Amino acid sequence: MHVKLFIFDVGSVVTIPGHYRKVNARLSKTFNVTEDEIHEALEPLYHRATYGRIPNSVFWKKFAKRIGEKSAERLKAEYTRAFVEGREGDRGVNPRVSAIMVQLKKKGYKIVALSNSMLFNEPLQRKMGHYQHFDMVFLSHHIRMAKPEGRAFLHVLKATGMSPAETVFIDDKTENVRAARRLGIKAIHFRDAAQLKREIKKYLI
Repeated sequence: MHVKLFIFDVGSVVTIPGHYRKVNARLSKTFNVTEDEIHEALEPLYHRATYGRIPNSVFWKKFAKRIGEKSAERLKAEYTRAFVEGREGDRGVNPRVSAIMVQLKKKGYKIVALSNSMLFNEPLQRKMGHYQHFDMVFLSHHIRMAKPEGRAFLHVLKATGMSPAETVFIDDKTENVRAARRLGIKAIHFRDAAQLKREIKKYLI
């Protein structure tokens, strides 16, 4: 059976790696806390945010309280500034991966995103064009499912009308690649654009 669908992870595949580390570094300087303290403040909130179980307003209030910042609005504004800072040109998108996606679409393949995501990042990522090449976008905070859960992959297959045999999944995390393969989905463990271009060729008609 021929491949018809390519499912892409977004963070560190479609986008340039290391972005969130830069954001945390910027926040640590702005609010005079260590990067470890930023990470520790965010960690208890990540899971709830990934599954869409915490409203934006509550997220920012709890995040601000954990780092000793009185203004949740100031923290949100600084986070937004750090997220988009210095990305007016490439907008944080890996241009070589973007080119691969464009070529796949020209050849008639369907490409969708399956991303573990958080509500407060979505408008920024849409504005920056992180989802511009996708036919459909499946974000964990909307579908209330996250990788490497098998049901997240099955949700995408059902929504697109594709079978595992018709599908290739691309992700930089080993556990997600293994989860896809357990369902019979072909999978590529992403390391860089050159490697992706080589490995993807064997699935093209």
